[in-house]
Amino acid sequence: MTFHAGRYRIRVDPGHLLFVCSVGGYCLWYLADTRAASTSVQNLLLIQPAVAVALLLVLAILPTVVSIERAAGPVTPAPQPAQAGSGRRLGDGLRILGLIALLGLYVLLMTDIGFDAATFLFVGGSLLLLGERRPSLVILLPLVFTALTVYGFKVMLSIPVPTLVI
Repeated sequence: MTFHAGRYRIRVDPGHLLFVCSVGGYCLWYLADTRAASTSVQNLLLIQPAVAVALLLVLAILPTVVSIERAAGPVTPAPQPAQAGSGRRLGDGLRILGLIALLGLYVLLMTDIGFDAATFLFVGGSLLLLGERRPSLVILLPLVFTALTVYGFKVMLSIPVPTLVI
Protein backbone atom coordinates (compact mmCIF):
# COMPACT_ATOMS: atom_id res chain seq x y z
CA MET A 1 0.00 0.00 0.00
CA THR A 2 1.45 3.35 -1.04
CA PHE A 3 0.49 6.81 0.23
CA HIS A 4 1.62 10.19 -0.99
CA ALA A 5 2.11 13.11 1.40
CA GLY A 6 3.49 16.20 -0.25
CA ARG A 7 6.80 15.26 -1.84
CA TYR A 8 7.04 12.01 0.13
CA ARG A 9 6.02 8.51 -0.83
CA ILE A 10 5.12 6.24 2.09
CA ARG A 11 4.99 2.51 1.48
CA VAL A 12 3.36 0.30 4.09
CA ASP A 13 2.91 -3.46 4.27
CA PRO A 14 -0.28 -3.49 6.38
CA GLY A 15 -0.30 -7.18 7.29
CA HIS A 16 3.26 -7.19 8.55
CA LEU A 17 2.78 -3.83 10.27
CA LEU A 18 -0.23 -5.17 12.16
CA PHE A 19 1.66 -8.30 13.18
CA VAL A 20 4.79 -6.45 14.33
CA CYS A 21 2.74 -3.89 16.27
CA SER A 22 0.71 -6.71 17.85
CA VAL A 23 3.89 -8.45 19.03
CA GLY A 24 5.27 -5.20 20.45
CA GLY A 25 1.97 -4.34 22.14
CA TYR A 26 1.67 -7.80 23.68
CA CYS A 27 5.23 -7.59 25.03
CA LEU A 28 4.54 -4.20 26.60
CA TRP A 29 1.27 -5.44 28.12
CA TYR A 30 2.98 -8.56 29.50
CA LEU A 31 5.77 -6.50 31.06
CA ALA A 32 3.28 -4.07 32.62
CA ASP A 33 1.20 -6.95 33.96
CA THR A 34 4.28 -8.66 35.39
CA ARG A 35 5.51 -5.48 37.05
CA ALA A 36 2.02 -4.89 38.50
CA ALA A 37 2.12 -8.33 40.12
CA SER A 38 5.61 -7.98 41.60
CA THR A 39 8.71 -5.90 41.02
CA SER A 40 11.07 -8.39 42.66
CA VAL A 41 14.24 -9.26 40.79
CA GLN A 42 13.32 -12.95 40.72
CA ASN A 43 10.06 -12.13 38.97
CA LEU A 44 11.62 -9.81 36.38
CA LEU A 45 14.99 -11.51 35.86
CA LEU A 46 13.99 -13.24 32.63
CA ILE A 47 10.93 -11.28 31.54
CA GLN A 48 12.30 -7.74 31.47
CA PRO A 49 15.39 -8.48 29.31
CA ALA A 50 13.31 -10.68 26.99
CA VAL A 51 10.79 -7.87 26.48
CA ALA A 52 13.63 -5.41 25.85
CA VAL A 53 15.11 -7.71 23.17
CA ALA A 54 11.67 -8.27 21.61
CA LEU A 55 11.03 -4.52 21.44
CA LEU A 56 14.46 -3.91 19.90
CA LEU A 57 13.63 -6.52 17.26
CA VAL A 58 10.29 -4.82 16.60
CA LEU A 59 12.10 -1.50 16.13
CA ALA A 60 14.60 -3.18 13.81
CA ILE A 61 11.82 -4.71 11.70
CA LEU A 62 9.68 -1.55 11.39
CA PRO A 63 11.88 0.12 8.72
CA THR A 64 11.37 -2.91 6.46
CA VAL A 65 7.59 -2.67 6.87
CA VAL A 66 7.20 1.10 6.51
CA SER A 67 9.43 3.09 4.16
CA ILE A 68 9.35 6.84 3.56
CA GLU A 69 11.03 8.13 0.42
CA ARG A 70 11.39 11.65 -0.90
CA ALA A 71 10.15 11.85 -4.46
CA ALA A 72 12.45 13.57 -6.96
CA GLY A 73 9.72 15.28 -8.98
CA PRO A 74 6.01 15.85 -8.73
CA VAL A 75 4.30 12.87 -7.20
CA THR A 76 1.68 11.22 -9.34
CA PRO A 77 0.42 7.85 -8.21
CA ALA A 78 1.38 5.15 -10.64
CA PRO A 79 -1.49 3.00 -11.85
CA GLN A 80 -1.56 -0.34 -10.09
CA PRO A 81 -1.56 -3.33 -12.44
CA ALA A 82 -4.46 -5.72 -12.03
CA GLN A 83 -3.31 -8.86 -10.29
CA ALA A 84 -5.07 -12.16 -10.14
CA GLY A 85 -5.08 -13.52 -6.60
CA SER A 86 -2.78 -12.36 -3.85
CA GLY A 87 0.47 -13.06 -5.68
CA ARG A 88 1.25 -16.15 -3.60
CA ARG A 89 2.22 -19.37 -5.26
CA LEU A 90 0.77 -22.79 -4.58
CA GLY A 91 4.14 -23.92 -3.20
CA ASP A 92 3.98 -21.30 -0.44
CA GLY A 93 0.64 -22.63 0.76
CA LEU A 94 1.96 -26.19 0.72
CA ARG A 95 4.98 -25.14 2.78
CA ILE A 96 2.70 -23.50 5.33
CA LEU A 97 0.56 -26.64 5.54
CA GLY A 98 3.73 -28.73 5.82
CA LEU A 99 4.98 -26.61 8.73
CA ILE A 100 1.59 -26.95 10.44
CA ALA A 101 1.77 -30.72 10.01
CA LEU A 102 5.37 -30.78 11.32
CA LEU A 103 4.34 -28.76 14.37
CA GLY A 104 1.48 -31.17 15.09
CA LEU A 105 3.83 -34.14 14.72
CA TYR A 106 6.34 -32.40 17.00
CA VAL A 107 3.75 -32.01 19.74
CA LEU A 108 2.60 -35.62 19.38
CA LEU A 109 6.12 -37.08 19.36
CA MET A 110 7.46 -34.98 22.22
CA THR A 111 6.06 -37.27 24.94
CA ASP A 112 6.98 -40.49 23.11
CA ILE A 113 10.57 -39.86 21.99
CA GLY A 114 11.50 -36.99 24.28
CA PHE A 115 11.77 -33.25 23.97
CA ASP A 116 15.33 -33.31 22.64
CA ALA A 117 14.79 -35.81 19.82
CA ALA A 118 11.48 -34.25 18.79
CA THR A 119 13.02 -30.76 18.73
CA PHE A 120 15.97 -31.97 16.64
CA LEU A 121 13.63 -33.64 14.13
CA PHE A 122 11.27 -30.64 13.99
CA VAL A 123 14.01 -28.07 13.37
CA GLY A 124 15.76 -30.30 10.83
CA GLY A 125 12.50 -31.12 9.05
CA SER A 126 11.55 -27.44 8.96
CA LEU A 127 14.89 -26.54 7.41
CA LEU A 128 14.43 -29.21 4.73
CA LEU A 129 10.84 -28.15 4.08
CA LEU A 130 11.88 -24.51 3.67
CA GLY A 131 14.54 -25.41 1.11
CA GLU A 132 17.82 -25.81 2.99
CA ARG A 133 19.90 -28.53 1.32
CA ARG A 134 23.37 -28.25 2.89
CA PRO A 135 23.73 -31.41 5.03
CA SER A 136 26.12 -29.78 7.48
CA LEU A 137 23.61 -27.00 8.24
CA VAL A 138 20.60 -29.36 8.35
CA ILE A 139 22.37 -31.43 11.03
CA LEU A 140 24.45 -28.84 12.90
CA LEU A 141 21.83 -26.11 13.38
CA PRO A 142 19.16 -28.42 14.90
CA LEU A 143 21.81 -30.05 17.09
CA VAL A 144 23.03 -26.73 18.52
CA PHE A 145 19.49 -25.35 18.89
CA THR A 146 18.31 -28.52 20.67
CA ALA A 147 21.29 -28.61 23.03
CA LEU A 148 20.89 -24.94 24.00
CA THR A 149 17.11 -25.26 24.44
CA VAL A 150 17.28 -28.41 26.57
CA TYR A 151 20.10 -26.97 28.68
CA GLY A 152 18.16 -23.74 29.17
CA PHE A 153 15.00 -25.57 30.19
CA LYS A 154 16.90 -27.79 32.64
CA VAL A 155 18.50 -24.75 34.24
CA MET A 156 15.38 -22.56 34.38
CA LEU A 157 12.59 -25.05 35.11
CA SER A 158 12.12 -26.74 38.45
CA ILE A 159 10.43 -29.78 36.86
CA PRO A 160 12.30 -32.32 34.73
CA VAL A 161 11.98 -32.16 30.93
CA PRO A 162 11.50 -35.61 29.37
CA THR A 163 14.48 -36.19 27.09
CA LEU A 164 15.90 -39.13 25.18
CA VAL A 165 19.61 -38.28 24.91
CA ILE A 166 20.55 -35.10 26.74
